[in-house]
Amino acid sequence: MASDPTDDAYALAAALALQALKSGGLETLDKAEFDAYPAAPTPLAFWRERRGLAATALAEVARVAPDELARLDAGQAAIGDVRVYARLAAALRLRIEDLVPDDRTDEAWPGLSMTTAASSASY
Repeated sequence: MASDPTDDAYALAAALALQALKSGGLETLDKAEFDAYPAAPTPLAFWRERRGLAATALAEVARVAPDELARLDAGQAAIGDVRVYARLAAALRLRIEDLVPDDRTDEAWPGLSMTTAASSASY
């Protein structure tokens, strides 16, 4: 009987994650950090604080206007230019997707709802 390709993909992903974890190449959170993550205004705010960066320092390194970073940090701005997120992610040593909630309708980050993003996005 042939194996399910989805099961194979999950098995491969799990094996790669375990290998990265064992080699120290996968960042983990302790219990306090895990509990603090959903309490942060946004993933950006959580990771900026975890990295110990002042907003002004991150804004300078990522070449983002301080007022724009403040709005993004607080979840008061729609998800905008991917290049801004790319610079923020690089400065924080993260992937872009680490800065955006998986479910942008999540009550933990109401400012990042898809409705907000669609209504304030400029195309």
